[in-house]
Amino acid sequence: MVIAFTHHKGGTGKTTSCVNIAGELARRDKKVLVVDIDPQGSATAGLGINKNSIKKSMYDVLLAICEDSKSPRIKDVIVKTKIDNIDIAPANIDLAGISVIMQRNDKPAEILNRIIRDMRDKYDYILIDTPPGYSLLSINGIVASDHIVLPLDSGVFSMDSIETFSILLNDIHDELKVKKKVGTVIITEFDEMSIESILSRIIRNINSIFSISDRRVQNSVHADEVIERLSIFLSVNDTFDGNVFVVPYSKTIRDSQLRGLPLLYFAPHNQINSIYSNIVDRIIDMNENGRQKEG
Repeated sequence: MVIAFTHHKGGTGKTTSCVNIAGELARRDKKVLVVDIDPQGSATAGLGINKNSIKKSMYDVLLAICEDSKSPRIKDVIVKTKIDNIDIAPANIDLAGISVIMQRNDKPAEILNRIIRDMRDKYDYILIDTPPGYSLLSINGIVASDHIVLPLDSGVFSMDSIETFSILLNDIHDELKVKKKVGTVIITEFDEMSIESILSRIIRNINSIFSISDRRVQNSVHADEVIERLSIFLSVNDTFDGNVFVVPYSKTIRDSQLRGLPLLYFAPHNQINSIYSNIVDRIIDMNENGRQKEG
């Protein structure tokens, strides 16, 4: 199964989601390949690979395809990470200019799909970390995928972001006749508030919503913000048939990425690991159900 982590906005948690889902899949003895096509190389660094020491990267693989060269192929740039069962095809800043070269190809949106084709039989899961924006690299990640993970922040524009992303998928379908849809949504950066704590806070502030004293009016404003965020969650959850998960903000996640490790291997007892476990449960179920339908 090929999974693309993508969103046209930056800072929504694409790389965080990719790295930590890779970690949970690896824990379950699934063989995982992370394909980093973001020039920032955040997934590469987040899995403990020094971007500046890379001799060959996805840039070289993409360039070879564009120039009809026989090498390097993706198998030539894959490196092992610190984690058993996780390999990575790394990225660095060289990728920043590759889109111009890719445009010269007859089918520029399908280049990555051709590149990873031979890897499908060698790995249980291939995870693609895409760059933000409407770049050709992002579109390649979407086209190559079987499943799209859409990370969202909990801001008030999340529903607008979904509508914008849906337009992109429709454009891909119209232009390439490739039908893609979002399989999993991950809402990130909920200010360390789970849905349960949001509901609790709403209940605690319910009196202040109807009060007029200065202090309580301030509480009411905060309660309005919490209700607004809960409303966003419920709307998104309904749109995607319940395939929506909330990952609270955690400094520990950021620390784990700085150490080049998924959270599970940096802080195995952190409660957020259980959320990633639930996400992986759902992804595996959808993968297995999809295979049964194909059979």
